[in-house]
Amino acid sequence: MADEQTQEHKHTENKNEMKEEKHEHTEKKVEVKKQEPKKRAYACLNGNNLSISTKEGLHICDMIRYKKVDDAIKMTEQVTKLRRAVPMHNREVGHKKGMMGGRYPVNAAKEFVKMLKNLRANAIYHGLEIENCIISECKTNMAARPYKRGGTKAKRSHVFMKLEPNKKQIIEKSKKSHGEKK
Repeated sequence: MADEQTQEHKHTENKNEMKEEKHEHTEKKVEVKKQEPKKRAYACLNGNNLSISTKEGLHICDMIRYKKVDDAIKMTEQVTKLRRAVPMHNREVGHKKGMMGGRYPVNAAKEFVKMLKNLRANAIYHGLEIENCIISECKTNMAARPYKRGGTKAKRSHVFMKLEPNKKQIIEKSKKSHGEKK
């Protein structure tokens, strides 16, 4: 019996030692500090395998390129409400008010609204002034086209957007500040 009690006592001591070791490991994990993000002079966004037409995405990109983010969001929201048509000059489509030819790609515009809001959030995260930034790059590329039911291919596109400070506004501000000092 004495042997059994000493074995049980040793067994409980081993469990306590193991618990202490586990606590030491958890303390090490808590001590790890998060690093601050690297600040960049631009913000970018990749939208992969979006279920939009590549041609419609191309025309929406042409419409919002070199615009401010907030203006681009307003424009694409107007497209979703059928208030503004997207210009499609190189396609044979019907005339719309104020332009040669255009359409209302609602599904593509909804995707672009989501992406533009994410792009604005990325810019805030990287410390950019949104009022002085424009969408410098916006492009749509074809993605893999999976088969749908019945053997037809689905539409897929990759979209890339880049937001940078407007260099013209920066130059104008620097000229004004240098002019005031003299």
